[in-house]
Amino acid sequence: MHEKELLLKIDSTNNFIDILNINNKIFQIIGIERNSELQKLKTYTYQDIHVILNYQKEYRLNNSHLANHFQMSRNTIKK
Repeated sequence: MHEKELLLKIDSTNNFIDILNINNKIFQIIGIERNSELQKLKTYTYQDIHVILNYQKEYRLNNSHLANHFQMSRNTIKK
């Protein structure tokens, strides 16, 4: 992905899902230790929570599968 395209995508982010997608494109492989450190800093808006729960309902995922998809802990999903 070119730098200009990336900057345009960053400017047009609407929610954390967009940010996760961009992050995955930039950092294809993140070590487990680094990933767990990043998890501690996440916060979610009501809109983000709504998107996550709708995704779970749409694809009929259990909490574990949903947590893996969004790189979240199962406890966060449960809350």
